Amino acid sequence: MVQDKCGKRARRHCLVLMVTIVTMVSTTAATATTAQTTAAAAGFDKLQRTCMPWLNPITRVGDCGDDKGTVCNVTLLALACNQTAGCNAFNTNGFLKKCPLGRCGCDSSADACLRGRDIHTTDPSSPFDSCATTDLYVRRGNAAPADWQQPIAAADALYASPEPSVCYSPEVGNGYLATVVGFGAMYVGGLYNGHCGGVHKARLPSTVAVAVANANATVLGALLDMRRGIFARRWVLADGTILEQRIFAHRMLKHMLVHEIELLEAGSLSNGGSVVVNLTSLWDPEVQSTSLPGNGCAGSFTKDFVFAAPGKTANLTPSSSPSGIYDGTTTTWVANTTTPGDHGEIFIVAVVTDQVSQWTLTDSAPLLRQLTSVATSLDVEGGSASPAAVAQLAEAAHKAAAALSAADLMQRHTQAWDKLHASGIDVAVVPGAASDSKARGLEVATHVNSSLYFLKSSIRTDYFPGVSPGGLATQNYQGAVFMDQDWWMEPSLYLLEPDLAKSLLQYRYNSLTASAANAKLFGYNGAMFAWTAAYLGRPFGCCLGKGGYENCLEQHVTPDVGFSAWQYYLATQDEAWLRSVGFPILSGVAEFLMSRVSPSPESQPTPTSYNITGILPIDEWCVHSGCGCEKTGVADDAQMNGASKAALLAAAKAADVLGNTTARSALWAKVGDGIRLLFNQTGNHHIQFDSPTCPDGHGGTHYSSRHTVCPEDVLLLTYPLGDVLKLTDQDVAKADVETFFDITCMENAGMTTPIQTIVWLQVQNHTMAQRTFNRSMFAACYGPFNVRNEVDKHADVVGAHFDNTHFLTGDGGFLQAVLYGYGGLRITEAGLLLHRPFVPDDVATLVLRSLAWRRNRLTVTVDSEYLHLQVNSGPALMLIDANKTIKPIGPSLSVELATFAFPGLIYVAPP
Repeated sequence: MVQDKCGKRARRHCLVLMVTIVTMVSTTAATATTAQTTAAAAGFDKLQRTCMPWLNPITRVGDCGDDKGTVCNVTLLALACNQTAGCNAFNTNGFLKKCPLGRCGCDSSADACLRGRDIHTTDPSSPFDSCATTDLYVRRGNAAPADWQQPIAAADALYASPEPSVCYSPEVGNGYLATVVGFGAMYVGGLYNGHCGGVHKARLPSTVAVAVANANATVLGALLDMRRGIFARRWVLADGTILEQRIFAHRMLKHMLVHEIELLEAGSLSNGGSVVVNLTSLWDPEVQSTSLPGNGCAGSFTKDFVFAAPGKTANLTPSSSPSGIYDGTTTTWVANTTTPGDHGEIFIVAVVTDQVSQWTLTDSAPLLRQLTSVATSLDVEGGSASPAAVAQLAEAAHKAAAALSAADLMQRHTQAWDKLHASGIDVAVVPGAASDSKARGLEVATHVNSSLYFLKSSIRTDYFPGVSPGGLATQNYQGAVFMDQDWWMEPSLYLLEPDLAKSLLQYRYNSLTASAANAKLFGYNGAMFAWTAAYLGRPFGCCLGKGGYENCLEQHVTPDVGFSAWQYYLATQDEAWLRSVGFPILSGVAEFLMSRVSPSPESQPTPTSYNITGILPIDEWCVHSGCGCEKTGVADDAQMNGASKAALLAAAKAADVLGNTTARSALWAKVGDGIRLLFNQTGNHHIQFDSPTCPDGHGGTHYSSRHTVCPEDVLLLTYPLGDVLKLTDQDVAKADVETFFDITCMENAGMTTPIQTIVWLQVQNHTMAQRTFNRSMFAACYGPFNVRNEVDKHADVVGAHFDNTHFLTGDGGFLQAVLYGYGGLRITEAGLLLHRPFVPDDVATLVLRSLAWRRNRLTVTVDSEYLHLQVNSGPALMLIDANKTIKPIGPSLSVELATFAFPGLIYVAPP
């Protein structure tokens, strides 16, 4: 407690003063007068000047609120907050808070912001906005500029005033090159440093972490344009000059990062429309500071390159710089990674960048454009190249971009983004709904678009580095590729952006050599994909077949990859791809699983039933919880066995499709059919796994005394595996979710709640689905730019509260909840299965627009009463219901949800 330096007499005076002010604040809104308001203001001013040394700035004022039986006067509470140092929010029980500006949902005991954007402007004349979902009023930031309001209203852009911390700033990326805005690092996909046991994504110092440095320059607001892939920031200088700063990773020209400063309006002190702009930058290739904003939440700053500074002696000689742009500040920097990889590989990078600290903008020349190009030895066939060759490639890319006008460069970028919007998810709010309902409907739309934006920013179709849970723009998870790519991100792209899904599978195909070597280390056959994978699928851990339990035992990633490959084929029916890429993946997975299964003892001497033992399940909370599954693993895990069944059956079917049926492929099918799924006959539900040391087939006492699962393996048998494995008993699905829901961890909302939402909807419990869907949107999503974190950091949630931001796993999961939960879709061999679709609360229509399914483009529209199907292109389609009633779809068909016999099946009409 702060020492009372006023003495007893002064403290007594302060208490009297507080009582006087409390009485004023407790006055109801109907009786508050101007005189009382003025008196309260004067009292707070005096109180703050004389008594703040012992008055907690987060405090309660007014003898009012729910527990007092008196309604607090919001106007006077706003006044109290204005007069209290550090106060940016208050609730209607009289608590003043230190929440960040413009954001709802502060913890009552800390400054932490827990929610993103549920803000309603109830009184434009008040500096405070109310929150839709919490009893809180928060101080408003600056209103969005008029020219930004249309994309914000259309859910195509997200606005922040003020901006969040760099931990929750958005990324800009193009699938090759990316950075978090304001973060001191940028990354190239597939570029790693170190060897097994110490490998991580290689950090390059950012060239676009730039700020306006004029005296008294302030930020009016920032915009993430999700449709065009641009981050923009509005600055105002002391004389009223308005500047717009823009940062984007060029979608078409993959080697390019672009930074622009544009003069929008000259201020009163400009010299004939001339404005001098000062800039600061975190670009520091020689120093490479390891202590910068955001360190720890978007990766750790590592020094991964030895740069050869122009004009200085170094182990690499940079090529000659191209002709300068603007004032001749363009410089080429060349570097190599500091530590050889497991095959002795050293990666080379070249950065060509324009860096200026001061520039003059005028009415006739209002734009400063700074270009950065990046190239690496990975861009050269075989991954080996001389420093000069890599520098030459970067310089050629820079020169080509510099030759384009700013308008042409921007147009090519936005046209490339436009192509990524051919398919999409459109959300319409209920017409005439109250403002609260409209805001919640808009939330669904913005979360859909932000999740798609973040995924698309980390993937492209002509480059195949895979995707880490932390995306391309961060070093989180050391940049390793997990099964999150295959089960949480990739499925959201099968129907929306199949070419991006294909790119992720190409990474797995390119990993087959490393995966075969990995399997051999363990004495297995086929391809064993690394739990954490780097360049060309090389393992992060479990080096030489031993090491960390997670990397060695979490082997379900291998059938996960096989299942995802088959799902992609079923969605596209691309037989050429299946032959060249899909089947090599599937056969490698199948052979690994054949060497991994063992006949069940009770099925001897002729095996008909098979076990898989020694597996660390997706439910990692069995680790260090008394179960000991980190030592020897568990047996017959539900997800591992389910995915293995699906992958073996898929490999056999793929062989049939390609005319490669053999005795071996027939054996794949036989073993796949025979892999056990543990079942509790009494409870009519599946069992998660078998372990003599883990109670009830699950383990985990993390953070609490109760046994918990995190995430739940069993629900994955309903989705995504259920319809593929023909596990169609709805009573079992209902028992599974009811059994495991209450014992599932709360902290891992990004992975658990999307699956829960899909399963609750499949068993037609819309109420529970809406509950989990809301958590999927908000629980682990922070700040105005919808940046997801791995864990739910709310103070009342049991579990870890660390930062692992830009969690693309959660984005992919959320999109699956929309597509396969509310949309009801399933990708199966027979066709596109339709479970009963729903619309989320506060949404009038959900439109799954121009889905790419096989050779068709199909639009699925759901409202509260009808399902509408429209064939946009491709062969004629049919719809059959559960009663075998068949209806042609083309060109469109509407069915009543209340009378249609679900599940239905969309299939291609026979010729």
